[in-house]
Amino acid sequence: MKFRRNQNLKVERSSYKNRNNFKSNPTKNRVFIVVFCLVITIFIGFLGYQLINKRVEPNKGKTPTTTDSLDKEIKDKASESPKEPEQEPEPEQIPEVKDDPNITGYTSKNVFIYNNEGFELFGGSEAMAKKYAAILNAIKAKLGTGVKVYNMVVPTHAEFGLPPKHKKLTNSQKENIDAIYSQYSENGVIPVDAYKALQMHSNQYIYFHTDHHWTSLGASYAFNAFAKVAGEKPVDLQSLTKKTIPDFVGYLYTASKDNTLKNNPDHVDYYEIPGNLNCSLWQTGATDSITVPLYAERASGGNAYSVYLHGDSCLMTIKHTDDNKNGKKIMLVGESYKNAFGPFLALYYKEVHVVDLRHSKADLWEYVKQNGIDEVIILNYTMAANTGQMHNHLKNRFGAY
Repeated sequence: MKFRRNQNLKVERSSYKNRNNFKSNPTKNRVFIVVFCLVITIFIGFLGYQLINKRVEPNKGKTPTTTDSLDKEIKDKASESPKEPEQEPEPEQIPEVKDDPNITGYTSKNVFIYNNEGFELFGGSEAMAKKYAAILNAIKAKLGTGVKVYNMVVPTHAEFGLPPKHKKLTNSQKENIDAIYSQYSENGVIPVDAYKALQMHSNQYIYFHTDHHWTSLGASYAFNAFAKVAGEKPVDLQSLTKKTIPDFVGYLYTASKDNTLKNNPDHVDYYEIPGNLNCSLWQTGATDSITVPLYAERASGGNAYSVYLHGDSCLMTIKHTDDNKNGKKIMLVGESYKNAFGPFLALYYKEVHVVDLRHSKADLWEYVKQNGIDEVIILNYTMAANTGQMHNHLKNRFGAY
């Protein structure tokens, strides 16, 4: 603006001094006017240039954007691989049973009742856990390197279903299972962590309320833990047909005769396994087998858990007749907890041999050799794994230790 005032000042002074000359020399006046207009035009143009430069200051130093360069920039960005947003790892949320002052637990003939559910209280010890593990190490040593041996120890409902105020009534099953698994060497018995699989789903119907067993849903979560270790795919229950037996009142009611359990019955779900299966069953005391379906679908009432593998028999074999599956044979050994687990093995194994240690008198070491068994899984729930009776069954049947 200083420039403009100085210019105008000069023009005004000139015009006042030569006012008469303007009138006497019209040609000179016209030249002066043209020059004056030209100066004003240049000045306005200069101001416009400065304003434009200030307005585009953010792009200073960048190559001016033309239509061609803009098209190139768009193409370059389109050719870049899209970056996936970084995601925080999903937190593992462990369901917990909180203390409720309005609910009181009580004992009814050695069965603890809480919130309309029955519980077996665990009293196992580290010493018994280590004895159990020592027997399994001896079994693995006898079977040799050619047979894989897995061990799955399953916690009871009390581990997850009781609130903190009642946890003091039962020993830690997590510590007991850890004590067992800590005894296995790298190339020895392969532990399967059913505990964590069940813990993560402990707010679901994974245990019966009137019986000491797990449900088929609970067994399926444990099976997925096994499948991960064994290199198989997890089971997708949505792809299987589910059937249900209603009004199941199980062992915990039979033992306690508590009406709370009687008035809150369970239901038993089981899942059809696809394929042409040839199932043979050796009942306790029998020398010959009978051909049976996979499930005892007539089981009902207090006997409904026997739908799984027809209950506790010496031996049951499940063989695929038209599908080699993974080509392997597996032997499942244990007590009644194995029954809900066993059918899932038939999803992947060519042959499944299920042995109940309490009823079989067979030499299982010889059985493994004669039948070409590739893998053995010893499955016990914690109450059984911590008893001398189960320890003796394992030693006697495998001739080990």
